[in-house]
Amino acid sequence: MEDIRGISTLDELTEFLSDPSRSINVPLLLRYVNYQEYGRSHNYTAAVYFRGWGELLLQDPHEYDAETRSEDTQLKYDEFKAESVHYLTGLGWSEADAVQAFENCIAAETAMCPELESLMDLTLHTYEEDAVSLYASADQIQEWMKNYPFKRIAEARGYGNAEEYYYTSEAYMRLLGDYYTEEHLEQLKAYHLITYLLAFGWTCDEESYLTSENALKDPDFERPEDHHVVFNKLKYHLPEAVDNAYLARYDQTKLRDAMLDFFREFKAIYHNMISEAEWMSDETKVQVLDKVDAMQLFAVCPEHLKEYEDLSFDGMNFAEIALETDRYQQMNAASLVGKEIIPDEYAWSVMSTLEDNARAFPEFDGLMFTLGILKDGGYSPDMSTEELYGVVGTVLAHEISHCFDENGARITKEGEVKDWWKEEDLEEFRKRVQKVVDFYDGITICEGVQANGSMISAEATADITGMQATLKLAEKQENFDYDEFFRSYAWLWRIDSSYKRDMMILKDDPHPLAYLRVNTVVQQFDEFYETYDVKEGDGMYLAPEDRIVVW
Repeated sequence: MEDIRGISTLDELTEFLSDPSRSINVPLLLRYVNYQEYGRSHNYTAAVYFRGWGELLLQDPHEYDAETRSEDTQLKYDEFKAESVHYLTGLGWSEADAVQAFENCIAAETAMCPELESLMDLTLHTYEEDAVSLYASADQIQEWMKNYPFKRIAEARGYGNAEEYYYTSEAYMRLLGDYYTEEHLEQLKAYHLITYLLAFGWTCDEESYLTSENALKDPDFERPEDHHVVFNKLKYHLPEAVDNAYLARYDQTKLRDAMLDFFREFKAIYHNMISEAEWMSDETKVQVLDKVDAMQLFAVCPEHLKEYEDLSFDGMNFAEIALETDRYQQMNAASLVGKEIIPDEYAWSVMSTLEDNARAFPEFDGLMFTLGILKDGGYSPDMSTEELYGVVGTVLAHEISHCFDENGARITKEGEVKDWWKEEDLEEFRKRVQKVVDFYDGITICEGVQANGSMISAEATADITGMQATLKLAEKQENFDYDEFFRSYAWLWRIDSSYKRDMMILKDDPHPLAYLRVNTVVQQFDEFYETYDVKEGDGMYLAPEDRIVVW
């Protein structure tokens, strides 16, 4: 912290940012990462970008105007300010200097906002826009960024040998280059100082940890035991190592095999659904079915655990461990540039075994289903078939559907982004997706508030198609209890919410609200009407001609 504070010229800031022994853990206004564009190359490449959403303290670049800032974001602003002031005054700064540093940090981020995107901007991108590949050499980027030390920092962070870099916005890099001047030195210093503190300051002492948790102002905060704090932080910063420790104690091989068998059953269902799609030509079907047959599942846990032979915490305290973990992850990512992408290794580096999540990887023609989503989702080896289908099957089928939604339909099984469907088939598919958009656009959430069909169409399509596939699998079971199935599905999405939370989700989450993921989905299928004797005039009734089936 004193190193940053003592910088008095732009050249000194450049020297600092270009020296990995002094600044490897310091966040930057331009991220250096590895990138996986599988359809272009089967190797990792270097990438540089700063998209905005999630990388800014206030997340959304639209929230940096104090006069129009939302109440929730203002609360976030106040909490970050209090935390920053706590750290800096604890290090001997005056309160006035600490407040000024935080405001200078916000000023630096505000200056970057004109070329950054909100989550809404990112969500509403067309797939064609996102598929545009932007690459430039280090010399070209350095020319755009003027005296910003792009090449020197790339060298310091392990990316100096890259022949080219993927980037998202030339305009942003030019803006940062123009901003990197003596005039803005104090704001630039403050950005690096405050973001570094907010990332690692909580490790300093007990009071700092409690401050980072906003616990000092929360009378209901219950202090976790130290080993819980350490476990949760390590699970975030070094997830694969925590996974390894868990899997060494609890063998998940049988569960993984069971999920792979379940996945194969669903692949057969999708194969039949696509084969029976009357609107699609035989020529396109052959290619789509080939993609279905080649699809792979990264299930429950990796087959081969990552090793950490070159990472040691000997003699370190907790703060030093946090810094060393961050350094290791950064340099490990940089070391992959130029190496071949192994799909399952990459997938398990993106998501942890213990993480409660599932995800499609259209670029690998695959999907991931973690142990965490099974455990937190209520899976039990003793559950009934109906519960299994409602709680696990619909989610698994949802993720498979993403490989055939409006984005997945643009990617071949090899991960290439190109037009591989017949034009008339793709046009018909888009009409079907538009029906999803129009349907959700017509839903009134509450007075004056409508659902945003364009933003949630991909997830809504996967919800509906996942239910369609699961019901077709249920047809193969004798005496299947549809009431238990639908109740299990509703149980999966249960949530305590609030008006404020729902308004936030509607603003920038590509997923439908939880109640829509249940009511709107089951309305599309005959089995629901038959199970509960739903008739015209009932609140859940939807006329047959208004029901949606994409596939």
